[in-house]
Amino acid sequence: MNRLVIIFSILFLFFSIKTFASFQSQENVLIILDSSYSMSEKVFGEKKIEIAKRAITDVINEISPSTPIGLRIYGHKTGFLGFSACSASELKVPIAPYSKYAVKNELSKIKPVGETPITYSLKQAVEQDFTGINGKKRIVLVSDGKENCDISPCDFIIEQKKRGMDFTIDVIGYDLGDEDAKNQLKCVALTTKGQFYTANNEKALTKSLKKSLKSSTEVEGKILNKN
Repeated sequence: MNRLVIIFSILFLFFSIKTFASFQSQENVLIILDSSYSMSEKVFGEKKIEIAKRAITDVINEISPSTPIGLRIYGHKTGFLGFSACSASELKVPIAPYSKYAVKNELSKIKPVGETPITYSLKQAVEQDFTGINGKKRIVLVSDGKENCDISPCDFIIEQKKRGMDFTIDVIGYDLGDEDAKNQLKCVALTTKGQFYTANNEKALTKSLKKSLKSSTEVEGKILNKN
């Protein structure tokens, strides 16, 4: 009898450790999508927001349903007061397993109309969206421009890193035409030991997203290194 108890105790401990290790190593992903007015501009005859929505949908179709994923968007609202436009950032889908279907549903509703509150969105993500979530934390930011409401997101992230922030942020600069925007977004990624990609077409955008979401080992977006 005692022998059986010992065997079952060892098995229970083994599976508990294995489950805990798996839980600790899982990656929790938050996609932050630029839905500002500039995303309504067309490239190759189609609005950038529609291309981005399709690329994100295609990529999350390939990841495991159990992958904890969420969606935050910004620039999807405007108003007569600049303040309201500059706080237009909303967590549409909380980070959780089996939420990719909800993410796809919310993506289909997005209309780009407002400003580009990148820093405010990152603040919300860091301070609220990952609250109570254990394991690795990754933000995938897709943007076509720079912050135009608040301090530079680069300055904000540097300050957060000094305070011990343990997030990794990958940034995909989509159809970036502004060197300041490129430098600003590159800083956000490299400060958190993330990757910065540029993508000028749908294929490169999709490949960059796949790399960030770990559903592929290759990427066609140009990776800008720190030199």
